[in-house]
Amino acid sequence: PPEAAEDLGVKTRGHFGGIGAEIRSFDRRILIRRVLPDSPAEKAGAEDGDLLVKIDGQSTVNMRTVDAQQLLRGPVGVDVTVRVIRDGAYLNLTITRGKIRLPTTRRVLLPGDIGYVGLMSFQADTTERMVEAIVALQQESAEREGLRGLLLDLRGNSGGLLSQATAVVDQFVDVGDLVLVHSADGTEVERATRAMAVAQDLPLVVLIDEQSASASEIVSGSLKHLGRAAVVGRTSFGKGTVQMLREATPYGDDLALKMTIAEYRVAGDRKINAVGVRPQVTLLPVQLSELAGVVRYYDRERFV
Repeated sequence: PPEAAEDLGVKTRGHFGGIGAEIRSFDRRILIRRVLPDSPAEKAGAEDGDLLVKIDGQSTVNMRTVDAQQLLRGPVGVDVTVRVIRDGAYLNLTITRGKIRLPTTRRVLLPGDIGYVGLMSFQADTTERMVEAIVALQQESAEREGLRGLLLDLRGNSGGLLSQATAVVDQFVDVGDLVLVHSADGTEVERATRAMAVAQDLPLVVLIDEQSASASEIVSGSLKHLGRAAVVGRTSFGKGTVQMLREATPYGDDLALKMTIAEYRVAGDRKINAVGVRPQVTLLPVQLSELAGVVRYYDRERFV
């Protein structure tokens, strides 16, 4: 359907027309969890913690987050009017939508000069952004002994572009095939190998959970089976198929057709479809406080 096709396009392109905020459901309405810096929302006066009660005159009571997302996104340069509650007072804001880039990485230098890089999805620029994050962490720790290790967080990452998954693995290994792609008749159609590693010798731990899927499983499974990283967390989702998207169909240009055309297998020709990647160290979910901002699940919020 058109809405699903557009959402899929946004995830792979990494940009859309919107206001530049992160939202989630709260108290039967929609909460602005975070306003992105220098975004249309920030310029219009929106603040973290604003409670959205109306979007273009439509009440948000019992509105799903995905429905609010559709209302807040739209063509660049077109206004959207929102009514918010802040400190008990009602405010009306008119926000002119702009081109918003989805955040793809998050980095934090943890105690002991351990780097943390979280990948939210695999978009067209994910590898570039990840390399920038690792280099920045190396520079931040350079005055001491340098970066001693890296946590690559793929929890809640449902995947994205196959090419970006292999490119991400490329940054950590220097030998072996990363992923094999097999067509419907079982013939091998693609064999991806390494390019240039930015963190070839850096000790590496990959975090996964039940919502890590597709491209996340290529990365975690390949790094695990190549012996390059320790995988920690929960067994991943188990999506080992490749889809092709036809954006124009005989039924209308606003519809799209997503077809499964191949199966991929991670390093060592290991299948993961309906199996998933099993971590070497299995963890049970717990509630954290000090690092909650680092380890939160990215799929619980939506960017608009």
